[in-house]
Amino acid sequence: MQGKPHFIIDPIYFEDSDILKISFVNYTPIAIELEKTKAEDIKVGVDNGGKVVSLLFYNSSNRVLKTLSKEERINRKKNAKNNIRENGKEDSSGGKL
Repeated sequence: MQGKPHFIIDPIYFEDSDILKISFVNYTPIAIELEKTKAEDIKVGVDNGGKVVSLLFYNSSNRVLKTLSKEERINRKKNAKNNIRENGKEDSSGGKL
């Protein structure tokens, strides 16, 4: 597995352009072609080998992003900890799911 790209989920929000980019690989391909989708304001980033490497959500503050309240964040954190205890699974970064 050494030298091969690993699958990740790496979201980055560009506030100035209101774009949410979610990368699925741990490197930046030299050439990425953005392909339109049937969904408005969503494009797929494809590398020169035809593999999907990212998703771009335009106008994301209106369509995708949601700010969680403090209470919602605490509840999600508790639920995640309970899932760890029950399942004991690890994610790709070495942390527990």
